[in-house]
Amino acid sequence: MKLKQLDTEPAKTTTGYHYLVSLMNMDPANVTKMGNKAANLAKMIQNNLPVPMGYVLSTDAFDIAGKTAILPKIYLDEVMHAIDELGGRVALRSSATVEDGENVSMAGVFETHYVINANRNTVRDLIRQAYRQARSSKVRHVSSMYGFANQDIKLGLIVQKLVRVKCAGVLYSTSSSDKLMVQYIDTYGQALVDGEKNGTTVVINKGNGLIESSLNFDNNPMSESITRELAAQSNNITALFGNPEQDIEFAVSENDRLYIVQARTLTRKLAHIKLRPTPYEIAQATQELANRIIGDEMNRLGTTKAILHLNNIAELLPRPTHMDIGIFQHVFSGHNGMEGAAQLSRRRMGYSTNNTAIGYVHYIGGRAYESLAVYAGNYYCGFPETAEEYFATLVYEYLDLVYAYPSRASYPGLGLFLRNPTMQDLRKRFGPQRSIQFMDIVKAFQTKINTVADNFLQDFPTTRYARNEAFIAEKKLDIISKFNNHDLLFSYNEILEHLRTESAVDFDTAAHLGFYFTEQLKQLLMKHFAVTADQADKILLLLIQGLDGSSVTEANIDICKAPSDDEARKIAAERISHYPTTGEILEIHNPRMQDHPKLLNEYVKALRSGDNYATKFANQKKKRLVEQERLLTDMPELEHPKFLYVMGNAQKYLALRETIKDQFTQEYMLLRQRLVEIEKRAEIKKGMIFHLKPAEISLLINNHGRVKHLVKARAQEYALYQKIHMPSLLRHDTVEKITQTLATNKVFTQATGQSISSGKAVNGTVVNMDEFDNSKSGSLLMDLLNNLYNNGEHVILVARVINLTHDPYINKASGLILERAGLVSHGAQRAREIGVGGLSGIDTSMLRTGMQIFFDPANGLIRNIAWVA
Repeated sequence: MKLKQLDTEPAKTTTGYHYLVSLMNMDPANVTKMGNKAANLAKMIQNNLPVPMGYVLSTDAFDIAGKTAILPKIYLDEVMHAIDELGGRVALRSSATVEDGENVSMAGVFETHYVINANRNTVRDLIRQAYRQARSSKVRHVSSMYGFANQDIKLGLIVQKLVRVKCAGVLYSTSSSDKLMVQYIDTYGQALVDGEKNGTTVVINKGNGLIESSLNFDNNPMSESITRELAAQSNNITALFGNPEQDIEFAVSENDRLYIVQARTLTRKLAHIKLRPTPYEIAQATQELANRIIGDEMNRLGTTKAILHLNNIAELLPRPTHMDIGIFQHVFSGHNGMEGAAQLSRRRMGYSTNNTAIGYVHYIGGRAYESLAVYAGNYYCGFPETAEEYFATLVYEYLDLVYAYPSRASYPGLGLFLRNPTMQDLRKRFGPQRSIQFMDIVKAFQTKINTVADNFLQDFPTTRYARNEAFIAEKKLDIISKFNNHDLLFSYNEILEHLRTESAVDFDTAAHLGFYFTEQLKQLLMKHFAVTADQADKILLLLIQGLDGSSVTEANIDICKAPSDDEARKIAAERISHYPTTGEILEIHNPRMQDHPKLLNEYVKALRSGDNYATKFANQKKKRLVEQERLLTDMPELEHPKFLYVMGNAQKYLALRETIKDQFTQEYMLLRQRLVEIEKRAEIKKGMIFHLKPAEISLLINNHGRVKHLVKARAQEYALYQKIHMPSLLRHDTVEKITQTLATNKVFTQATGQSISSGKAVNGTVVNMDEFDNSKSGSLLMDLLNNLYNNGEHVILVARVINLTHDPYINKASGLILERAGLVSHGAQRAREIGVGGLSGIDTSMLRTGMQIFFDPANGLIRNIAWVA
């Protein structure tokens, strides 16, 4: 197959050139004058293969330079003229008479130099460098291995138009396989050859050009049109040279066009290649991805700093697959320029959202990282005058703060970006004149958000809640097994869109208003009672416990109050069954409790067999009411209305977000049902569909062979993600901390954390929930908790994160230790509802089940009892 000439090439003439020959016009047989590489390129370009235009400086120049140590001016003049004709960007490639032949490759021995801004002195130096290398000890050593003398080497030099690359790499074709192996990187190919980057590897079917297996593909995906053309051009090249053993270098331009930049005989046949990543490779690829995300963000926002953090999203997505993170990005954070519920919700509340706020969540090393700067775009409420200045001042101020104090990265939505400023704050940053203007904007925004809050409390229970319930009820009636593929895909996408534009918008509104009024409540406590921020936090713990209006709490109380176990199980099946067995309701790859009746039954038994759940909740509520009354007594009566308004809204919205979360996760159950049905029809291994992204489901339905390699590669990577260390905070100068996890014998002694729920100091036994696979060994975990509880021991429950459905476990515990959780996290709120002391911000990996520790939530301290200082 011959292709038409590329319309981007310059005219194929030799006019004005006495010492350069164009690839189009040279004689491919003239190897002694031009070298093997130039001969191969000439043969390809003259047969209309997509080779970038270029010229060859013959071996005569090499001989003259070798004798005189000077490249004659006329030679350099013509090289500079050619560079200018080729657009000023060229690759200078060696074309030795001994390389790229039938029996001698010498691949990687001679360097390729890239000229981006043609400077005469630079080009002259690069030519000299290439000539010197031909006589170097390295080349002499390699040439001796092939049995020829170093002085026999003649060097032609190719001046070839440089493609502005999207990616570049090497393709290997061999007669021993019907597959092609391709390795490439997102820059010029020399970095791959030199080992500077790991790159991406794909194995392509020679016949249809489809990828059959891959490694590190998501870091640098390649389009199907390019893989098909690679296969076609490989066939063309092997036919042209009459040799199926080929080592082909290529480049893909920014507009997705394929160019062949080199072809040589593969002197050694490749063995069968099985792509299997190692933890080290995964760690290195993860570093490259993090660096690219951070670099892209700094370029886009114009900052010199960027911070990615495992914030509260890690509570919802502790071990996400591509499907988990993909659905979150589609539904909540926005992705690829499309707004998510966060942006839609914030606009409703009066924030001036813009495109910079989209896409604040990234999938790195199997974890969900939140960009603090991009996330801040969701909080721009009109001052300063432009979003650009907002990022350059308030957001950058916060990034500086987190660089100095990394702990300030947690829960960035609370009290950051100057959301509740005083006139002094504004005057300090923007001067007296603008501070007055900005305070007017702040007051207008506060009026707006208060109005939204009041209206939402009226509108949601009477209208939106019922509308969402009706949508869920309708979809539950669908008999999806009878849907054709088109209808099944339509139903899947319909639920995704309902989540993005309706249910999740309501949840984000409730959650954000809960955080907003909680922060305002804290400010009022500090103002009226002259307490420190830490003292205000302790008061807050009492004011946001035992909250009415949470459907999760109400369901658990009803289960406990049911007259019989059978009645309790009926309540649970109706109101708890949609939760995943792990308790992480946004990880859709996890089975739901409805898929495990035994676990649902154990959930019921645990609630009904522990301390009286309803009584414990009532006690927490009583303590809250007593504290509220004490505060009001000590406060001037004129201040009561505002305090009651802010406190009431904080309490209502923190409870309401659990109710709405309870509702919208039923739609996650519906999504999971449809994904499982699609998986069955595609006849792929159970659970593997969750390694795809939401947008790839249509590809799976239409032709699962096109995504087969993605499923396999991502499943391998997902397993290895657990073997690499991912820091809780990533920034441009800490990415190297992503490393392969190595065994450690470090012994836990003591640690301090943040108090998230008040409780008593006790000596207790650690039960680390992360050591148990709840879907397989939930019974074992509950049996252990029951034994410890029945023996009168204090259980200290430990986990990276805990969520809404862990109440049965928390109810058997005397203390709770979490790795990541703020005051308003779901884990903290669940602990407060039933009066269990809690700490967060502690590395839980060294707290092993059975360890005896001293647990003191009031002072934020835990200590290994066996340790003696």
